Amino acid sequence: MKEFLWYLSFFAPCLVFAFCTASANALTAAVTLTIDTLAPTVSSVFSTALTGSYKAGASLPLVVRFSEPVTVSSFPYLTLNVRGGAAIANYSTGSMSRQLTFVYSVLSGDNVAALEVLSRGALLLDQHAGSYIRDFASNDANRTLPIVGSSSSLSEQTPLIIDTTAPVVLSVYSTNSSGSYQAGERLHLVVSLSEPVEVYGKPLLWLNTGRAAVYASGFNTSLLTFLYDIGANENVALMGVANASALMLPSLSMVNDFAGNPANLTLSVSGTQLGRGS
Repeated sequence: MKEFLWYLSFFAPCLVFAFCTASANALTAAVTLTIDTLAPTVSSVFSTALTGSYKAGASLPLVVRFSEPVTVSSFPYLTLNVRGGAAIANYSTGSMSRQLTFVYSVLSGDNVAALEVLSRGALLLDQHAGSYIRDFASNDANRTLPIVGSSSSLSEQTPLIIDTTAPVVLSVYSTNSSGSYQAGERLHLVVSLSEPVEVYGKPLLWLNTGRAAVYASGFNTSLLTFLYDIGANENVALMGVANASALMLPSLSMVNDFAGNPANLTLSVSGTQLGRGS
């Protein structure tokens, strides 16, 4: 009995110290408290799509960046300055991060020179589905977007043009002086379109001589130049295009606008004298 009491008196302080130290360390490691009463705010809106023009069928990712990571429930959405504000971008991904991605699908008839959100209040929640955007402390996000046109807005961060309208032919004319021309001489004919286009290959412009003028120049412009060399024994009182389908695209040839819309090459002038260019 004496030996036990001696043992306890000798080791008890060490046992108590070890227990208290272990308990204190466990408490320190297990408890981490963060106080967060600040609502997340929107810092910018941008797109990961390349700057440029887009036609019907394109899907454009639009990103809303917050000041801190947020969680998303259900499906918030963005209203856009297309279709009178009826166009929307639906939420896609990004919950648990600072960046929420929304997707806008371009439809036929959508046209706008600079894609933007409709207003500073364009980030909306689906109230019927209990939608929310919150930080990890459950503070509801301040969904006010940057001022339209400011440096952090969509149109300034990523300029995007929505163009679903095909270019059309406005006129066909010659830059030569009025008069009579003979075999071996060259005529310069110009096709004017409603907007600048990109041309690939060698489009042809058929004339009422029975032969075609060949595309020569005009890229990223609305004026396309065709050349016609007068052949022997060709005689017409008034030179004109052959018909409404005289502007033709051989295999592998294309005339598109910057968004990729193929031009409507139907001519309004048929079998009449060419116009006169300035």
